[in-house]
Amino acid sequence: MLNKKLGLGLKIALGFIILWAVMRSIDIGEFFMLIKDANLIYVLLCGGLLNIDRFFMAFKWGLLINHKNKGDITYYSLVKSYYLSSVVSSIVPPTVGEDIVRGLSVSRDGMNTEHVLSSIITERIFGTLSMFFLVSGTLFLLTWRYPQIDRALFYGAITLAIILIFFIVISFYLPMGRFIQSIPFLRSGGRFVSLINKSYTAYQAYRHSKKRIIIFVLLSILENCFVVVGIYWIALSISVDVTLIDMFLTVPAITLFSKIPITFGGLGVQEGIFVTLLSLIGVPTTQAFTISILGRVINIVAVLPVFIILYFWGLNRAELPNSHINE
Repeated sequence: MLNKKLGLGLKIALGFIILWAVMRSIDIGEFFMLIKDANLIYVLLCGGLLNIDRFFMAFKWGLLINHKNKGDITYYSLVKSYYLSSVVSSIVPPTVGEDIVRGLSVSRDGMNTEHVLSSIITERIFGTLSMFFLVSGTLFLLTWRYPQIDRALFYGAITLAIILIFFIVISFYLPMGRFIQSIPFLRSGGRFVSLINKSYTAYQAYRHSKKRIIIFVLLSILENCFVVVGIYWIALSISVDVTLIDMFLTVPAITLFSKIPITFGGLGVQEGIFVTLLSLIGVPTTQAFTISILGRVINIVAVLPVFIILYFWGLNRAELPNSHINE
């Protein structure tokens, strides 16, 4: 427990150090002026798109979690879990914290725990794969559009994508049960090890749902386009001179690299990556930093009204349709 608290403290401290280093290169006065003069219409459009994205993400997860039986879990339950996890992620480490909250929420609504965990694992793996595909393509086009940019980022992304594909193929056929039984201290690991083993077995069952997986990957690429448009609207809100094409070529890489778990919530890392990559398309440092900060704020504030509706205005009594796609 002490080591976990120490690790968390170090991540928070490192985040503030990186953030301070980034802020040294910006004009604070200009930053506050940009925030003050931000176009509210574009900010509201971004917030609305963010909520659409939450519903879309819930639909995607429904493709995986309902892959065996139609109607195992309602679409409402999935949407509710996503909004709950979005709110909680503002105060706990993202990704892992979000997944735990989503899993607990859906499990309490009657879904088998092993099946929930396997669907989250599958979602993360193939969501990451789709991101690598998109980033590889956009970085290649970026280096083609701007020949002065080093192609090292592109080569790195395509290499990681190939490694991830290899890992997925192996993981679908690796006999985890035998592996666990071969390690003495795991053999009697109790309920937790049993849960992991059953979840992994459920995960491997997805190899028989190739059509569903392909649809999920394609929808994940589409979802990342929502993020690009949202960031583009934030840029327009502070009058940044940038094209939508250039944002499509840089934002996916920003999104991917910002997920590197170096600091708490990507603090400092996200801002540094925004400044670094947007500078490749000519966005000034202070404007790039402002886009990042506005994105953080909108990501938290925009989901709160819908979260309140879902949990306190009785919308949970309304039955929404299940999300599933026939194979």
